Amino acid sequence: MTQFHRYLAEEVSEEAAPRRSPTRRRPPPPLNAAPDTRFVADLKAGVDELLRREPDREPGAVGFCFGGGMVWSLLAAGEPRLAAAAPFYGPLPASTTRSSTTPAPATTPPRPPPSTTA
Repeated sequence: MTQFHRYLAEEVSEEAAPRRSPTRRRPPPPLNAAPDTRFVADLKAGVDELLRREPDREPGAVGFCFGGGMVWSLLAAGEPRLAAAAPFYGPLPASTTRSSTTPAPATTPPRPPPSTTA
């Protein structure tokens, strides 16, 4: 349970009503209050960690809705270490412009299988 979930549980709970202070705490800021650069930096740090833990594997990214937008942001930032990316119905980053005549952004093409020389 996150801090935000605890906050919600306290605010809506009937037994919590008598304990509420007159100066109510404010909920944490929404995710959209953070700058895009923060999200991209966090995502790149995640790729760093995946590669640290599994150096012989190629990482990929999958995101749905908000997470899909984060995957688009990571691709728009030019992250070269992703072997694959699958953003599902997320918003395009603000820095990306696209019209109906512009082809959809593409992910990195498939890599050839490793050679098996004996």
